[in-house]
Amino acid sequence: MDNVDRKHRAIRLLAVMIVMIGAGLMSTTTWAQAQGENASIIGVVTDKSGAVISNATVTVTSPALQVPQLTGSTDAGGNYKFVELPAPGVYKLTFAAAGFGTMVKEGITLTVGFTAKIDTVMPVGATTAEVVVTTEGPVIDTVSTSVTSTLEGETLTLVPKPLGMQDILSMAAGVALQGSPDVGDSSLAADDAVMTDGIGVSGSDTDTLQSDLRIEGMNTLTGHESDGRVYLDSMAISEAEFKTSGNNAEVGLPGVAEEAVMKSGGNTFHGDAQGDFERPGFQSNNITAAEAAPPNNLKFGNPIVGDGYYDYAADIGGRIIRNKLWFYGGLDKQLINEGSPSFKGGPDASGCWTCADAPNATFESFLPQYDGKFDYQLSKSTKLVFSELYATKNITSEDPSPTRPLPADEYELQPGKVWAAQVNTVISPRMVVVGEFGYAGYKVDYEPEPVSQIGQFGFTKGAEFAGSPSEEELTNDLYTGPFPTLDDSKPQNRYETPITFTYIPANPHLLGGHHQFAFGTDDAWESAGSQVLHDNASGDYLLEFDNGVPDEIIVYNFPIPTSISDLRTLAFYATDTWTIKRFALDLGVRFDRFHAFNPTQTKPAGQFADIYPAATFPEQDLLTWTDVVPRIGASWDVAGNGKTVVKGFFGMFGDTPGDAFGEQYESNAQSDTVYAWPGPCQATAALAPVEYQCDATSAFLASLPSLTPISATGGISEVINASLKQDKIYEYDASVERQVASDMAVTLSYVHHGIYNLYPSEAAGVDVGHVYNIPVTFTEFNGNPITLYTYAKGSGKLANEQLNTPSSRPDTYNTIMIGFAKRTTARWAAAGSFWGTNYHRWINGTANLYGDPNSWFYPIDNTFNWGINANVYYNLPWRTTLSSFLTMASGTPGQQTEVFSSSALTQKSETVNVSPYGQFRGPVINNLSVKAAKDFAIHERYHVEGNVQVFNLLNSSAAVSTDYLTGATTFGVIETIVSPRVVRFGTKFWF
Repeated sequence: MDNVDRKHRAIRLLAVMIVMIGAGLMSTTTWAQAQGENASIIGVVTDKSGAVISNATVTVTSPALQVPQLTGSTDAGGNYKFVELPAPGVYKLTFAAAGFGTMVKEGITLTVGFTAKIDTVMPVGATTAEVVVTTEGPVIDTVSTSVTSTLEGETLTLVPKPLGMQDILSMAAGVALQGSPDVGDSSLAADDAVMTDGIGVSGSDTDTLQSDLRIEGMNTLTGHESDGRVYLDSMAISEAEFKTSGNNAEVGLPGVAEEAVMKSGGNTFHGDAQGDFERPGFQSNNITAAEAAPPNNLKFGNPIVGDGYYDYAADIGGRIIRNKLWFYGGLDKQLINEGSPSFKGGPDASGCWTCADAPNATFESFLPQYDGKFDYQLSKSTKLVFSELYATKNITSEDPSPTRPLPADEYELQPGKVWAAQVNTVISPRMVVVGEFGYAGYKVDYEPEPVSQIGQFGFTKGAEFAGSPSEEELTNDLYTGPFPTLDDSKPQNRYETPITFTYIPANPHLLGGHHQFAFGTDDAWESAGSQVLHDNASGDYLLEFDNGVPDEIIVYNFPIPTSISDLRTLAFYATDTWTIKRFALDLGVRFDRFHAFNPTQTKPAGQFADIYPAATFPEQDLLTWTDVVPRIGASWDVAGNGKTVVKGFFGMFGDTPGDAFGEQYESNAQSDTVYAWPGPCQATAALAPVEYQCDATSAFLASLPSLTPISATGGISEVINASLKQDKIYEYDASVERQVASDMAVTLSYVHHGIYNLYPSEAAGVDVGHVYNIPVTFTEFNGNPITLYTYAKGSGKLANEQLNTPSSRPDTYNTIMIGFAKRTTARWAAAGSFWGTNYHRWINGTANLYGDPNSWFYPIDNTFNWGINANVYYNLPWRTTLSSFLTMASGTPGQQTEVFSSSALTQKSETVNVSPYGQFRGPVINNLSVKAAKDFAIHERYHVEGNVQVFNLLNSSAAVSTDYLTGATTFGVIETIVSPRVVRFGTKFWF
């Protein structure tokens, strides 16, 4: 571990040195300012008759600039342009030309990624008087075709919301988080799938719209995942931009593209300190009579216990050298103690682990974080930025659920960080380079539950020790004992080098319009591992029971201390922003190459050395995907005043296989072999936290190499499909944006996604080794007969293969989105959106085509789903602020399933869909939060605030997930509900 850390520190230092040397070589004096998280100002300068004015001088000033000012001039067509301006920021423009008076426009607010079109009419006559106009600038981007929303600093600070980085996603138009809404940080350091335009994870467990979640330019998605696994809070973020659709070729993936910008220093010192707390007495109980009755038997939602919740934070920023070197630094911590519905710590007096009288368990999560940033103005035209965020997720129960009680859960420690070294420089007045090198990743470590967590339930030896086996009851999927596939270490690393070169031609009428070309590359080096560093003390096996009767044993190939998979990504793109009067075309093309492979590795022998001997595994070259995809967008400024804009877009998107793709094909990854286990039993060790006091005998374990296995999975049984195609997403957009007031705009958009060539994710495969031609008839729960199929014993091969969904079975989604945004003016600001999506999604796209035909029952999701989010804050007199935040979503759709077990099935059992998807749907999920704050100013420089927040004001207890597995103790049982209302008190000091 120390060697790895030293290596990473060396790489980071080398990156900083490279960009500093490169910046020094490239620096030159010019009028532009470059910044990675940027905005632009463009416009036309004319006189009152409409004639263009060339060679007019345009000067830009702003506290966001590290140089005193930037100066440019208009071209022959009267056009001027400033690109790569630091954002967020408030800017002032000064226009001067021979024979005209001076025009000043100030108070222009630039948000991240926004292009502000500021046209100017110069006053006639040479005069020294200035005409000063105060304006917040336009609210509609007339150039970009993407559907965009921006969360400004005031919104992030004033609106009542959880503090996690992922929680700001739920505030963006058209974006939502799957799962239970976070009520007062009840989901602290949890990972929820990100939904874009209502699209999340498909039925084949493949993330269909892969998000691009960047902090200071670094993508924090370290694999083919739908959530950010680098756990950070949002306290150091000054602004965040979200593009949900219509993204140009600079964006590689088809989901939401987020760019979060850290706070920075400045020429004046600024800082703040804050603290908040919740106590158990501040929380309501939201369990209804129906939820308290059988079969749910709920007593409380997610109760906070003990210390409840608290957070504290402090930061400071300012100058080291005025206009030259700025700094920012911060630290903070969050902690919560809470429970979970039907999460148990042990059995009741009768030995039942799932009964209502079984003792409830709680868990603790905490997240300390440190942040830093330096801005160095090397010359007037060159700026260097280094930033880092580092946090350590700690959670005493990683995956609490009714079927995974506390002793079978995992204690998790996960340090993660994001750092970036940026160089922004101007080669000439029309050429700008923005480049960076950085890292986003983590190393998560797991361990069995220690005595400190489960000793209170009578398990005073902890979870894992010799004679405490891992067990599973097949009828209800209940795990007891230590969880069998406990990953001791799970490193994921991503190094990335995004570089963009922008060129603005000198000819203002090239090809009949004005152009801004951009050429870029975004290369990444990714690796992922799931490493078990040693043998499990309780044995490298899982004992499976069928109604308490010994049934099967699954043995594992532990230890696997060096398992790692690699992915190299190379991307190039070219774009042209082409403006012709009131029209703008956004043209682009993108090339991507993904190369997945497993490096050479070794594995020592473990407990089952005869089944999994020590071995060395040569490098495996798995797949190489290349694609070239077009993007084309168009914007029409209907009246030419920037108040009504019609936009259209078509784009193709490829997809990444993810850094963990190679795990399924690697023999050095986790593998398992299943054998029949009819007994006999030997007693478990004293204080073993298991449902059945039954362990496999030493004699039986010794006999396993001589037995014929039922099945095997993992690297040794996966067939590499050399013809596996890259999944492709076709996106069609149409939108209208209308400025309805000087500071407010509304958007209406339609988006169609067609997704082709989907394939099962790394956790699944398609059995191509057996012929299912033997019918077996069962009786469903409702008394109707159902015929399943099995294969002849001893036939086929133990192999699985990933196969693409046929082109005749695309997933299609049609989304309508309505959004509005009001910028902070006249005391208040607000934003919100509604989206509704009609699904045509294959739950299993290869159903009845390959392998197991029992997957054909009800394989399609044709549901309609919707979501709402809205936030508002209002500055009242007497320095009082009221604010609120609302999220709503259609109830979670479900599908009844049933497990059929019989000795007539060679595969032992089948889990089958026995009703259409969406036949069952939970209630509407809502979460309304409010906040009141009072500011006490001291000499107008220092401020002290007291505030109170109420999360889940309506005390909703809506079921978020429900078990629809047929069974007396499973069907209709609520698994997760919205956490109850809770009150939080806080204070803040800033200057």
